[in-house]
Amino acid sequence: MGYVEQTLSSDEVVVLKARFHFFQHLASWLALIVLGIVIVGIIIFLRREIRFATTEIAATNHRIVLKTGWLTRRTEELPVHAVEEVSLFQGFFGKLFGFGWLRITGTGEGCIDLPTIAAPMKFRAAIEEARSWKRKDG
Repeated sequence: MGYVEQTLSSDEVVVLKARFHFFQHLASWLALIVLGIVIVGIIIFLRREIRFATTEIAATNHRIVLKTGWLTRRTEELPVHAVEEVSLFQGFFGKLFGFGWLRITGTGEGCIDLPTIAAPMKFRAAIEEARSWKRKDG
């Protein structure tokens, strides 16, 4: 059970969990294959894969959560009702292959920059769904 599931309140539901795109894992493997001979590739591979394994990105009907860290934990959370803007950034290849990153801006100083994820449009839609869910609840 991950951080998000452990911290859900009684009436909170996960709308969508984001994942890293296949190309990011491919880049880790390429570093291992190409640079593995000089140990640098092994270090790059391990750092990236540990980061992927220990990062959780989720939208619930109450909040947006970004949790990172293995030995230490860092979380950024933004209540769904405080979301003002969701900006999508995709380059040419990101649009072509379905990856990109989001900046979620909340009221006041709140801002979460998500790392590059697969299907960012789907995650953006999940945030909008969570926001409309909150409006229905009152």
